[in-house]
This record gives sequence, C-alpha cells and structure tokens, in this order.
Amino acid sequence: YCEEGGERLLVYEFMAHGSLYQHLHGPNQVLKQELNWIRRVTIAVQAARGIEYLHGYACPPVIHRDIKSSNILIDEEHNARVSDFGLSLLGPLDSNSPLAELPAGTLGYLDPEYYRLHYLTTKSDVYSFGVLLLEILSGRKAIDMMQYEEGNNIVEWAVPLIKSGDISAILDPILKPPREIEALKKIANVACKCVRMRGKERPSMDKVTTSLERSLAVLMGSPCIDQPILPSEVVLGSNRMHRKSSQMSSNRSVSEIEDQRFELRAPSWITFPSVASSLRRKSSMSEADVDGKIAEMKINIGNVGGSSDMLRSLEEEIVPASPQERLFLEHNF
Repeated sequence: YCEEGGERLLVYEFMAHGSLYQHLHGPNQVLKQELNWIRRVTIAVQAARGIEYLHGYACPPVIHRDIKSSNILIDEEHNARVSDFGLSLLGPLDSNSPLAELPAGTLGYLDPEYYRLHYLTTKSDVYSFGVLLLEILSGRKAIDMMQYEEGNNIVEWAVPLIKSGDISAILDPILKPPREIEALKKIANVACKCVRMRGKERPSMDKVTTSLERSLAVLMGSPCIDQPILPSEVVLGSNRMHRKSSQMSSNRSVSEIEDQRFELRAPSWITFPSVASSLRRKSSMSEADVDGKIAEMKINIGNVGGSSDMLRSLEEEIVPASPQERLFLEHNF
C-alpha cells in the first residue's frame, strides 16, 4: 500500500489475463475458446478454495458479498484470484448467527434471502458462487434480458434444465462437450444446490470445493476421492478432518441428509500462488535451478513437525514476510 500526503493507494500484483468476465463475455471469441473445460473448472476450484479460506480459516470469517466473474482475476499462469473486498464484512464467529445488514452486491449474484430479510451469512457468498458456476458452464451472463425467455436471470433459466437432466442445453456452445460429461453434470448439480432459495439448504464452501475437486479429477482423467494438485500451485494441508457429530439433529433438512456424503473430507487444502512462479519473479533463476529449489523445499517440509514450522519454512523459502503478512499468519494459523 502507499500512504503519502493525501494519497491512499492499494497496490496489487498485476493480473496479466484480466478477469474471468472478460474471457467469458468479452468481444474476443478467441479468449473465450482459450477457456476449455479443464481450465474453466480449474478456475472454479481455485476460486472456491479462496472463498473457503475466507469462510473457514480466517478468524473471524470474512463474507465477501460480491462474488462475480468480474471479481475473479487471472494471473499470467492462469491461476484464479478472488479480488475486490470493498463490500466484504467480518462475520460472526458463530456461523449460525446472521448479521443484520442492508443488502449490497451485484444484481444477478445477490442472494435473494439476504435481499428480502437483510440477514447476511456465509451462505450468501455460496449463492453468488452458484451463479458463477452457472456462468462458467453456460458462457452466459448472470442477467441478460435478450438471452433468457422467462425471467431475465441465469438461475431461472438454467436450474429447470439441469433438474430435468438436460445438461447439454446449458453448456457453452462455443466448446465441444467433453467426453467426461458426467463431471459437468455433477458441477451443474452443485450449482443448483448453491442457488437454493433458503440459505440453510445450501452447502458450505468446503463441501462445494470438495465436489468441484473430484469433478476436476474426473475431467482430467484421474478419478479419485482425493483433491487433485492443480498445475502451478503449492498447497498447504492441515490435519483437521471435516466431520459432524454422530448425533443427528431431529430437524435436519432433506438437503443436509443428501449432502452427508460430502461431510468427510481428506485433509483440507489452502491454495497459495505457485512456488515456481514466485521464485522466477523474485530472481533470475533458470528452470533447472527452480526445479532444484522446489525439490529442496519438499525435503524441508517433510522434516518439519508442526504446521507452524511448515509455514515458517515455506515463508522463508518463498519471500520474507512483511510485518503485515506475519501478523496475518499468526492470527489465522
């Protein structure tokens, strides 16, 4: 950041490939075709991981309130970054306690329950992300009066088609349907769950992320129950498992029972920028030197005991942390 005289500036890393909105809806059709199905789902997974971090790892949790394609930026290695926290709020530590807030956000992505009742929870971000998933699958805008026959939003158009099993009717016609179309069907079903009218019936972001990761693994030809490690990224794992108490509440909703299979998850992952890209940007290392450095880091990680030691080791290898970054790590890990 820069604070000098009357200037107050926030300085961000340059995102060479602009926003997801520019790729999906810009006039350049070549950009849209560059986003093949694997790349689109990869962007969805990376964005989901970012939102999951805000909801589940930041303390207190952060509610973004403006998840949309123009706020998903793409760097030089096609990694997705969640941006624009101008409307974000710190949420309550108790995820079941809503905030009483006047509606804010972007039409088409705005949670209708939040709009009507002025109750804000992390599930409002889940709704917006569901709209984003429909946008990624269809290549259509969230709101477009010229495209949709009934209503003027993507949810009213896409959800009935998905529920009827006609997944091909919503897929972006600019791309050929993939051989593993079942993976896209699962993603479409996740999107339908995210845009349910009642917030309590929507899945949490950790469940959404898990489902997307599995679908991406199928799409990449490596079906497995573990999360795929995506190109150009390093992941730091925690040892916690996502479990709910074995004592079931008598008033559990049908949707919670449907989603029970997503409750148990392999070690939860937080996504950070690529180690390789960080090393290249901060030095003049050759490709061989970078590969050797990463191999050395993997050995170091294997020899550390606690998660805090692991973070310090990675922090020293990638770049010395600023006082603000160090404070952030201490408060959130």
